[in-house]
Amino acid sequence: MTDRIITKDDVCGGRPIIRGTRITVLDIVNYMEIYGDRDRILQALPHLTIKDIDAALNYYREHTEEIEDYRKEEEKFEIGV
Repeated sequence: MTDRIITKDDVCGGRPIIRGTRITVLDIVNYMEIYGDRDRILQALPHLTIKDIDAALNYYREHTEEIEDYRKEEEKFEIGV
């Protein structure tokens, strides 16, 4: 499943994304927190598959600290620190 998650320096700042999209692993984690289940994420992002979502969530579980660091960066940007 990890072949679905890639990084490219020139896409989304090098953050892990779902292959063929600009959807980051952090986006999926955030959607999961908002919507609570995969089906609602698929409604919001119909070009993804369950396997894409599962790969992103598995990546998050295996690289939680990395993804949480990206979240902290975004929060700083949002509040203008």
